[in-house]
Amino acid sequence: MIPARECVPKVLSELLRGQPMSKAKVSFAWRASVGEVMARSTSVQLDQTGTLRVRANTDHWRRETARSAAIIKRRLVELLGNGIVKRVIVSGSF
Repeated sequence: MIPARECVPKVLSELLRGQPMSKAKVSFAWRASVGEVMARSTSVQLDQTGTLRVRANTDHWRRETARSAAIIKRRLVELLGNGIVKRVIVSGSF
């Protein structure tokens, strides 16, 4: 039997890769990659160059997001595919 924690990302990846790129797709992948709490504390925008710009609501979430950026990017690549998110830039509150 395959554990759910191993098959869910693969299933999500297959479903997402078949969809056209959109803000909703990026937001969904972000939420799946970082979890509900971090997703509520940040906003994301993917530009044409593959740069994911993350804005955190507080300095705490800016630090936590920046500290976790490499792991988050790896999860996004798994969900969206290679070459979609090339780098992650984290900035402070609005």
